[in-house]
Amino acid sequence: MKSWGELRVSISSAPDVEYVSQLDDFEDRIVATFKHAADKAEDADVRAIAARHMPQVLRDHSEMRALKLEFKRAS
Repeated sequence: MKSWGELRVSISSAPDVEYVSQLDDFEDRIVATFKHAADKAEDADVRAIAARHMPQVLRDHSEMRALKLEFKRAS
């Protein structure tokens, strides 16, 4: 059984653009989750771990966003 994302990619006229767009949406959720953990987790160790990894999470998200925009411009 295919996931909703796989189905969307398979029927898209621009599957690469659709795939990268879905990854970017997923990255949005990852960033929000890390921000929440870094700011509001009850456990200080969890806040510290999230804060330590946040710069890499944000860099990865920026790269994915740039790739998404690049694909959209090219299509």
